[in-house]
Amino acid sequence: MIDILLSPANRPFAIAIGLMLGLLLVELLGALTGFRLGEHGADHDADIADHHAEAEGGVLDWIGLGKVPLVVLLAEFCAAFASFGLLLQEVAGAVLAPLPGWGAALAVLAPAVLATRWLSIGIARVLPREETVAVSVDTLVGRIGKVGSGTARADNPAEAMVKDQHGHAHYVRVRPALDGEILSAGARIVLLAREGGVFTATLMPDLDTPGKIP
Repeated sequence: MIDILLSPANRPFAIAIGLMLGLLLVELLGALTGFRLGEHGADHDADIADHHAEAEGGVLDWIGLGKVPLVVLLAEFCAAFASFGLLLQEVAGAVLAPLPGWGAALAVLAPAVLATRWLSIGIARVLPREETVAVSVDTLVGRIGKVGSGTARADNPAEAMVKDQHGHAHYVRVRPALDGEILSAGARIVLLAREGGVFTATLMPDLDTPGKIP
């Protein structure tokens, strides 16, 4: 079985399975350390998703970024891509011969993206939540959040989690508002403004340090 999975025809899908397992390992380690990249809040607000879809997020927004965290989105895609690919190669091998790995990967790419979208919708619906409250994306400006995975730079936004006035979590993309500023993973930030589908943010002042302004 391992030999079949690691064969050239199935190599792209073996890599996808490895990535998925890696994401699960990150989540497991995060659960033990208290920092979970895939931690999801209570609210799955349709208004937020609509603003994402209209903004500059492209495919990521369409398949569910904002409904579920980025790490969950990636795990969904890897699972769908590997499942469709291995199934295709099994059928092709039974009929004639497995397809070249790159050809099979291209063939299942679109179905995997569609499956990821539907998985995101389904997962967002079944995750626990206390209440659905529609809020405008602009009401997140001025709220305190936390950078999740990645490091946000001026030319490279990263994902952050911020809670609205109802205490429900939203996942948004942020970039530093100040030139040269870097927002590292785990940093506490304040959203300052929204520019399309990305928020500008700055680091929260360290209130424990003398001279800092609240």
